Amino acid sequence: MNSSIADVRARTGIFTLVVVAGVLIALEALCFATYLAIRAKYFDVPPDRETFVSQVRAQYEAPNFDESTGWIPPKDSINADGSRISPDSSVVGVPCLSMYGDSFVFGSEVSDEHSWGNQIAKRLRCRVSNYGVPAYGTDQAYLRFRHNDLDQSPQVILNVSAENLIRNVNQNRNFLLTLARVGPFKPVFYFDDRDQLQLEPVPRLDAGSYDAFVANPRLLLKHDYFVPGLHPYGKLRAGFPYSVNVLGALADKRLKDSLFSTFLVRSPWWHDFSDPSHPSRAFAITEAIVDQFVELATKRGKRPIVSFQPWSRDFPARFETGKWIYSDLYARCQSKGYDCFDAGAAMVAKLGASELQSVQGICRHFCSNPKYLGGHYNERGNAVLAEVTIDYLAHRTTHSRPPTHAPLP
Repeated sequence: MNSSIADVRARTGIFTLVVVAGVLIALEALCFATYLAIRAKYFDVPPDRETFVSQVRAQYEAPNFDESTGWIPPKDSINADGSRISPDSSVVGVPCLSMYGDSFVFGSEVSDEHSWGNQIAKRLRCRVSNYGVPAYGTDQAYLRFRHNDLDQSPQVILNVSAENLIRNVNQNRNFLLTLARVGPFKPVFYFDDRDQLQLEPVPRLDAGSYDAFVANPRLLLKHDYFVPGLHPYGKLRAGFPYSVNVLGALADKRLKDSLFSTFLVRSPWWHDFSDPSHPSRAFAITEAIVDQFVELATKRGKRPIVSFQPWSRDFPARFETGKWIYSDLYARCQSKGYDCFDAGAAMVAKLGASELQSVQGICRHFCSNPKYLGGHYNERGNAVLAEVTIDYLAHRTTHSRPPTHAPLP
């Protein structure tokens, strides 16, 4: 009888172990499958050596590689002076306005005709030189202005959005983007030991850089805040056991906030960088870039305008918190007496706050997909942005101070 009891206990123990093992294997498989599904966006996956070498070479040998900024638009989308093709900017003479910034300035996802710059040119019947470049940070936009000897416009806009702040502390765009891609690499400003703003040029990597890039990217990218593993905002690296690494990654701020903002209407993770006290110093670096832009434009005899522009996801946060994500940076700009244009407030005043209280209302103007908060401004959004910009330019021509807008409800 004792033997029978022992046999039962043994079989029960073996069964329990098998069940536990099966559950762990199933959990590991589930977590691995989850990892495969989301790794491109949320995890750092170092490329193999061949991919690394080919992608590094591809950036430096690309026709649109630029030593000062990292890249410029493809040749077939720009004029000889580097500005975006603008059907209504064919007027002969000096441009009335030039513009610098990222894809929202360039007008990605709309035609040349419907871009922000061309809409201004059409309404004012003057040339507008649009030097916006997709994926630029404020740093690159400023550097493009600094190195552009062809810009003859008497007034110039530097456009800033809240998302630009993470680009301003990043050197390898892959750390912010997708799976197994190297670069593109960009310059970055940083503060030295004396708290002076310095420029780190475009990194020049080669085949011999591979081992360091995989083992310790910080050796190559000394001023990139998003080197994996250094901060809660850097991509994570995951391996076996995936059940531990993937589940543990849910505690990571960037991954958690990114997941939530994908399915819920909430502020994305990079909004943290608009806090002046954020350890990345992205706010202070962006502010210093704006200072240099204003100083240089003034020295060149131009009228500098610093424009602050919201993304579609910024609107819900504005109505929920009572302030734009870029409000602190805008306030700092105003306090220095600069021409600071709050495009977000102007567009809400133009459209009415009630129009922008829902995803549908926001996306009617400011999304490339009419049902999803994301992408670039559509044709309507570019037209509205052009209208409020023209209003601002007209007002600042006849008044000593720019117009202010009533607080949003």
